[in-house]
Amino acid sequence: MSEGITRQARALGAFGHFDAHGRGIRRGDARGFSGWVGTGTTRAALYDFDWLDTSLMTAWMDGGLPAGPQPVQIRDPRGQSVTLRDGFVALGTDRDQPTIRFVRPPPDALLAPGTTVRVTVFALDPGPGELAELSWETYAGRDRTAGRSCTLVPTPGVTCDFDAWVPSSLSAGDTFEIRVMAVDRAPVANRTDAMLSFALRARPTLDWVEPARGGTAGGTDVVVSGSDLVPGARVLVDGVPLLPDGGILVDNQTISGRMPAHAAGAATLTLESPLGASTLSAVFVYAEPPGITAILPARGDPAGGTPVSIFGARFGADTQVLFGDTLAEAETLIVTQVVSDSEIRGLAPAGNGRTSVWVFDAVLGWSRLVEGFGWSLP
Repeated sequence: MSEGITRQARALGAFGHFDAHGRGIRRGDARGFSGWVGTGTTRAALYDFDWLDTSLMTAWMDGGLPAGPQPVQIRDPRGQSVTLRDGFVALGTDRDQPTIRFVRPPPDALLAPGTTVRVTVFALDPGPGELAELSWETYAGRDRTAGRSCTLVPTPGVTCDFDAWVPSSLSAGDTFEIRVMAVDRAPVANRTDAMLSFALRARPTLDWVEPARGGTAGGTDVVVSGSDLVPGARVLVDGVPLLPDGGILVDNQTISGRMPAHAAGAATLTLESPLGASTLSAVFVYAEPPGITAILPARGDPAGGTPVSIFGARFGADTQVLFGDTLAEAETLIVTQVVSDSEIRGLAPAGNGRTSVWVFDAVLGWSRLVEGFGWSLP
């Protein structure tokens, strides 16, 4: 709010001036006019009168009037005067400070060294006042680390967005502050300061993942261990989120989830967190599941015990061979012998009709030979 009133227009000359076409315009001499606004010892004098036309004058006045309606008295050079009761309303001295509100981050936001936080503040000077300045600074302890003035618009309220960087030289437990200052345009300016203060947390780390091997189809259940894990943390596998939703935060040292599908080869795990990021390079290996191409012979005794050889690829000590229409109800090959990474031998279980043959690895997954084996009487 302004204090008192200000001069309504600059003096245009005592006797006349020229218009845009160079024509002289005669105007009356206003130097003999005087007046005041208000009553008693608090009244404010009027001065520097000027004519705008035969029925309109302007003048300047000093501030300091008490708030409320005030009489206006004008005296001409002949000593005649006129008073307009309650002709001017004084707003009084502006003692209302601007207000500042942090829209983001919240006061309990988690910050760590080397991270950047997005800040939005809203400042308002009560109408009809107006902000003259809005600025921000950041501090690491007592040291100022950054600062800038916000762009003002001709409205009472102003929103200011900026990024505040927490220096990486700080440590967990150090203090980081965001300070905002707003000043209004009152003759005696009013100032407001606001601050958010944060005790810094340690940056998170990833330490290991278990198991460290899985199939290319994904779905391997894993436990990712680290330190200083907080809500909002998630794990990405070469840019693809751990399932579901980047993993489940179990505690500040553990995230659990299922691996997404991925091509064969080593994968990198990355932690994204409000406290920063951490990476474990090439810590999880995706491998193709065992494959099956044939079984010989393709028929056997319904009573079981027929010697068979299963051919395929990527067989290992953990590879199982099963017979059945579904993997969940399949019967296991009897007396299994892994001859090489492409051949397994054993005895077929009992059965009838035709069924699928599966090669299965609990970590890598399975392959299937549809109706690859049948039982019939000799």
